[in-house]
Amino acid sequence: MMNGLGEQFYHFTIRNLAHQWIVSHGKQSGKNLWWATGEIEIKEQFKWFKQKVESKLTEWDTLTKNVNQLVKEADCIEQKRINDQFLIQVLIHKNGCFALYYFSRAFEMFQEKEYREAYLLLHQAIEEIKETINIMQEPMNEKWVGFYDNDCLTNVTLTLYTLETVQRNIRMYGDGPSFYNWEKEYLTNPEEKKVMLLTNKTKQLTDEGLGSKLLEQDHN
Repeated sequence: MMNGLGEQFYHFTIRNLAHQWIVSHGKQSGKNLWWATGEIEIKEQFKWFKQKVESKLTEWDTLTKNVNQLVKEADCIEQKRINDQFLIQVLIHKNGCFALYYFSRAFEMFQEKEYREAYLLLHQAIEEIKETINIMQEPMNEKWVGFYDNDCLTNVTLTLYTLETVQRNIRMYGDGPSFYNWEKEYLTNPEEKKVMLLTNKTKQLTDEGLGSKLLEQDHN
């Protein structure tokens, strides 16, 4: 049964688990996901879904690279058709799979009170969904322009909104109430750290800016 599910699987799961995470503070199971997981605790639900998608990450990543190779610079109409009729669908699945994986790991970090790590994993999930939205909005053939405007079944933009809501919530735990804690601790040079109130000099970073800078630092 699980092998026959479409891209809604990732998005429906993220939105429902996100709802339970926020409204129950990560303590109550999502009953409308019992059809998949059985009647288990929310921690086990996250683990169940993480295991489901984790085993497919490499396969989706490999397929994406192979299809991108076919598209290349899209110099001919056949390559544009591959982009609009195949690559977009592959990316919707690949990004959904990765987003659900990062999201599930973020919950694990949240439970361990590793709020910065949870925040960054949510940032990675958000970036996956943004890539999906971008390619859906920018087909190479005029024929497909606007095709996904009424994406009401999967509703990728609603998943983005949901993930951003959870990320803001997690920032409250680790970076509030000044919303300078992480910037000052991880991104500010030693001299600047001596300044008691950075608000005297700069505004707080947006979630997109903060997440990107923290990830970049971690990768350096």
